[in-house]
Amino acid sequence: MIIVALKTTQSNAALVNLALGKPASQQSNFRFDNNNEWTADKGNDGNADTDMFNNHCFHTDDNTSPWWEVDLQDVYYISQVNITNRQDAGTERAESVEISVARQNPGNWQMVAYNEGQIGSFISLTFAPVKARYVRVTLRNKQTYLHLCEVEVFGENVPADDCAVNLCFNGGVCTNGTTILSLGKPASQSSKFKFDNNNEWTADKGNDGNADSDLFNNHCFHTDDNTSPWWEVDLQDIYDITQVNITNRQDAGTERAQNIEISIAKENPGNWSMVAYKEGEMGPFMSLKFDPVQARYVRVTLRNKQTQFHLCEVEVYGYK
Repeated sequence: MIIVALKTTQSNAALVNLALGKPASQQSNFRFDNNNEWTADKGNDGNADTDMFNNHCFHTDDNTSPWWEVDLQDVYYISQVNITNRQDAGTERAESVEISVARQNPGNWQMVAYNEGQIGSFISLTFAPVKARYVRVTLRNKQTYLHLCEVEVFGENVPADDCAVNLCFNGGVCTNGTTILSLGKPASQSSKFKFDNNNEWTADKGNDGNADSDLFNNHCFHTDDNTSPWWEVDLQDIYDITQVNITNRQDAGTERAQNIEISIAKENPGNWSMVAYKEGEMGPFMSLKFDPVQARYVRVTLRNKQTQFHLCEVEVYGYK
């Protein structure tokens, strides 16, 4: 389980609520009667009235991992999300709240905060500033309704000269100076699958520098049939990680590589933090980029899938 350390605070006066009145959407719409429209826009209308029937809260239908999201209409440095829960009924439904961000939609969602258990009447989640345009609130792995009465997203503008001091994810043109850190480093996987005595699809084949996508040419790793199978690499030192490239198997079983989660840690065993997530099938190749995060270990997981896991090359990029 990934748990991000959180702290509950009041809003930073220097930051601006970027979500107010911006376009919002939700996984589904629940309609109680003809007089109540608990649509997504009620979640960021600036009115935190906690009585659902006063029509200032949103309400989804009964879904698995229900979500609400807002389009900030530009990329900002996001560092805080405040949530006001419904209080007239169903308060206990708001639990296992995950905050994820993305620069594009559809895109690669990055989890930035997670609160296990119920949130109560109000919660403020703060985290290291991350550049994003889209912010999503999800009840992770819950089968229930999602209804909240206000979501505030706090942050600030990305400086015009951001490329001069950070990696180029704001549309600028510059050289990021990153290198492949994973090549030939010690790797491991959740289990080993052996087809016959001539094939050893071990973890080290996942970062051997050969992206041949035919499994039987012995340059891909292959796990057994597991729940949430994973592959990981030990970079043998702590680096600033910014990107993970993945080459999928193409000769067969391509569709198994789906719901891919990239997690990192400084120690192993340690606390794993998700930095990127791609829902659905990935296709033959995928490049996941994110703001620099310090780590020694990088793990690729098929989140909540019961299947075999095989990829033909994983490249981890970063700098010291």
